[in-house]
Amino acid sequence: MSTTTPTPAEATVKKVTKKAPHETFCAAPRVRAIIEKGGAGSINAKASRSIAELKAEIAPDVEQEGFLKSGKKVVKDASGKPVKNADGTVQEAALTDAERTTYDNARKAFSARRAEIDANIKLFRGAKYRISSGLADLLAAYTDDATTELFQFAFDMCLLNGKKIVLPSFFIGEGIENLMWYQLVSRTAAWRKLASTKDYEDAEATPATAGDKKANTGSIEFCIRKLVKEMISPLVTNTSGTVVMEQKEKKRKGPDGAEVTDLVWAAKRDSTGKYGQLRLSNRALKFVGDLVVELYQIIAAQLLLRLRVKTITADDLSDVVQSALDLGLPTTQDFVFGQKDVVDPEARKTNAALPADQRKKESELPKVRSKTVDVVTTVVGSRFARVEDRIRPWRTAYDAHQAERKAVAEKAAATKKAAVAAAVGK
Repeated sequence: MSTTTPTPAEATVKKVTKKAPHETFCAAPRVRAIIEKGGAGSINAKASRSIAELKAEIAPDVEQEGFLKSGKKVVKDASGKPVKNADGTVQEAALTDAERTTYDNARKAFSARRAEIDANIKLFRGAKYRISSGLADLLAAYTDDATTELFQFAFDMCLLNGKKIVLPSFFIGEGIENLMWYQLVSRTAAWRKLASTKDYEDAEATPATAGDKKANTGSIEFCIRKLVKEMISPLVTNTSGTVVMEQKEKKRKGPDGAEVTDLVWAAKRDSTGKYGQLRLSNRALKFVGDLVVELYQIIAAQLLLRLRVKTITADDLSDVVQSALDLGLPTTQDFVFGQKDVVDPEARKTNAALPADQRKKESELPKVRSKTVDVVTTVVGSRFARVEDRIRPWRTAYDAHQAERKAVAEKAAATKKAAVAAAVGK
């Protein structure tokens, strides 16, 4: 058995940095992709499919339009594929008078349908919902919090049963209904299946949704696995926050079939904690992955039901999550008095009496302080409030990170503007 040792250069290449406070294990781009494209029945997916079908219908007309504008056509073989030159460019030939006449006539005959399709494509594009970047980031933070809470319960149940492999059945037990996220996760089909069977196998997906479900669940399971790994054996960092690297043995088969042991650099992890000896079963990972994707589908549906505008924001997400988590809890209402600046009624009256060309804008009129009263509804024992308390450190770090990014972008824009102005001045 031979052994190879990594060089200092290899150690530098494999250096790891600990996750920043504003980052989440569930990456926001993955969340955004699932919300926008994951559900086969989502409005954005339907709109995209409709647009693709319409574009396919007008493709010949678009091609003919291009030929007539350039005066050339693409040379195609018997199968209809473009013929390429030796250098890889597509062969083109000048249009003959007969071809130009044929294309013109075809376009005229199709013009009414083309106008109808163009209008429909515009309508379908306008029907799509847009998601603010803040929503994807916040949903990723909520996902981290929910899965962490579920896994802590399952880990504790696993230890109580004297086991080391976390099975799906450990997510069901006495006290599970007291979790902050239970009111929402218990609404998923994955949870109902686990509760009824006490086990979880990978259910067969329908042919129409198999591809989407596999891609979505797989991307989320990748994030969940990272989160669980950090819970079981967190990364060891030095005083500067950099992850400590250590050498580990990695066995492989050599060219001659003999076993070779390589010494590779890997991030050091601390497995001495409460959950250090636990391992996650693939079935448990699959269960949580399916559950999270279903949560996203439920939340997306609720957002669409409530909204009357095209852009969905982080505040809309918070409202939906709060309504789900705090369902069934008692509420209290109270009056909250305050003050705000309003336009002086006498000044408005005087201004209205002036000729139109002498009147001031509403914003230019003097203000006076006015007393206000609002009715504030408070949920008694709010679960959502406790979730917000847990993610408050993330919110603080995230807001600071976003402010820093904005400042950098503004500085870069100002520098670019000054450079352009200087170039113009020369």
